[in-house]
Amino acid sequence: MLVGISGNKYCVIFPYRIVNDKVVLIPKDQMENDYPRAWKYLNENRRRLLARDRGKLRVEWYAFGRTQNIDQFHVRKVMTQVLANRASFTPDMRGLYYFVGGGNAGGYGIKLRSDCGLI
Repeated sequence: MLVGISGNKYCVIFPYRIVNDKVVLIPKDQMENDYPRAWKYLNENRRRLLARDRGKLRVEWYAFGRTQNIDQFHVRKVMTQVLANRASFTPDMRGLYYFVGGGNAGGYGIKLRSDCGLI
């Protein structure tokens, strides 16, 4: 699924499906058939993807190299930047947006409890 926030020039290719709240890698043949442009892009960058972790990748070449908290992105959340010169928040009430996280760049998601009064 490819989704971008209006006005952004980048998007994330998320080659996974959510099945019973589990994140499952989409098989190669299904990626090629259902998402031909994303699959073409991934194949154009296959060598770079295979070179991750010094060529010792332990997952399918088009999968994310690290999947910490990957099962938390599809939930309702408030997203915020790591580095910003003022408060900057974006609600994601449908769980559609994924982002680079943590450290000194990217963003964080604030998971909303069902009893918070905002949902």
